[in-house]
Amino acid sequence: NVHFSLLPRWRGAAPVERAILEGDAETGVCLMEVEAGLDTGGIYNQYVGFDQKIKAAAASLALPRIWKGRLDIDNQAVKLGCQKPGAAVDKLDDLDTTVMPDVKYGTEREEAAFFYRTTVQVPDSFADKKVSLFFSSLIAKRLQIWINGQPVEFTQNDQSSATWNGPEYFWMNYDHALEFDITPYLKAGQENTIAFRVLKSHDVGGSYRRIFLLAALKIKQ
Repeated sequence: NVHFSLLPRWRGAAPVERAILEGDAETGVCLMEVEAGLDTGGIYNQYVGFDQKIKAAAASLALPRIWKGRLDIDNQAVKLGCQKPGAAVDKLDDLDTTVMPDVKYGTEREEAAFFYRTTVQVPDSFADKKVSLFFSSLIAKRLQIWINGQPVEFTQNDQSSATWNGPEYFWMNYDHALEFDITPYLKAGQENTIAFRVLKSHDVGGSYRRIFLLAALKIKQ
């Protein structure tokens, strides 16, 4: 199906009229998968903005589209150790990283949190490089990431924390791309467990496009 907005903004009827009424400076067109929900299917063609970034990387890896996860308002996933390698995931749901999890759980107009987890074989080509976890489109008021069970440390305003703090408002523009350095935590040539938890406010939140590993050559000191 072709939808005349940059989803997930302006799902539903009259997306062009709604963009004009809200004074959006730019909009676009999406080619998306048709499913039972209203404009909830996976998005196929919103990769133009970051295609060059991926191609310019020294090495890149598209992570699986389907991750294991859960609605995690109670913060039980980490308490159960779901972020750790070898953890049992049979009771977790399948989460499509190209579809807002609010669609699955009906949480579009309430605060919620979502936990995601996957395992992936990282090629040897990532060795001795600076590696980042690249969310091509993620909406998060708060974000935590674990690589092989280890929490990723973020530095914001000269302070280090295991929680990344995002903006309060996400619709000032359409650039929801986020990139985080995970070099100290990743193991090239081995299977790695990658997990993250998103806390969102009263709107939509979570991942709605594919997630990548990107490698850059380290700058020699």
